Amino acid sequence: LASGPLPDSMAYISTDRTGRYLLGASYPGHKVTVSPIGPPGTVQPAQQILPDHPNAHAILVDAGNRHVLVPTLGNDKVNQFDLDPTTGQLAPASPPSVSVKEKAGPRHFVFHPNGRIVYLIGELDGFVYVFDYDAARGQLKQKQSVSALPPDFQGKPSAADLDVTPDGRFLYGSERTSSALAGFRVNPSDGTLTAIGSVATEKQPPGFDTDSTGRYLLAVGPLSHALSSYRSDPESRKLTKLKEYPIGQNPNGVEILDFP
Repeated sequence: LASGPLPDSMAYISTDRTGRYLLGASYPGHKVTVSPIGPPGTVQPAQQILPDHPNAHAILVDAGNRHVLVPTLGNDKVNQFDLDPTTGQLAPASPPSVSVKEKAGPRHFVFHPNGRIVYLIGELDGFVYVFDYDAARGQLKQKQSVSALPPDFQGKPSAADLDVTPDGRFLYGSERTSSALAGFRVNPSDGTLTAIGSVATEKQPPGFDTDSTGRYLLAVGPLSHALSSYRSDPESRKLTKLKEYPIGQNPNGVEILDFP
């Protein structure tokens, strides 16, 4: 349809719930941005640029379209913003951020389908952090951290991505040094995690996605130039590799869409 400008190189982009605003997190530019989306889906020049967010790595709005979270890997914080859904303007919440463990390197995160839990993965320590989420105030409160590293892990962690199954019962995370996908069972009462094991996957997997049924997972590897498909066991949700597909050079992410 068209191409539109971005204020910097972006590690992550997403839209608000109305589809009227594009939110951006710039890792090298250390900034958070908001750009209007005009018809027919064309990105306009940024209307808001918020500097001093070191190594911002992800940005998502909550289900109510009133609050936005942004992990900044460079200072081990998750920044909390209030969103004006009419104007698309972001304002720091009170408090404006929560901290995780020093040198954790908060990278990507997901909301649990119930809207009351947030899961965050630390790139530099390979841990998943579990937060209670106050949807009325857009505030986080950490209550658990659990390792996403295989039991025999050696080397420097480099975790990347997270995804929760649509039924909210299981969570997966990718770790690039071990080229593995870690699985977790989600406690239905409080959202805390119990590890269910890791499986080998593509080389240094930065991104993956589960389908809308929760039965299948696709993962890519920039060093193997391939995509792997997995079947998830209906009960244990342990992954079984089905097939590997050669694709373009250095794949970085994958997203599964359902069409009507």
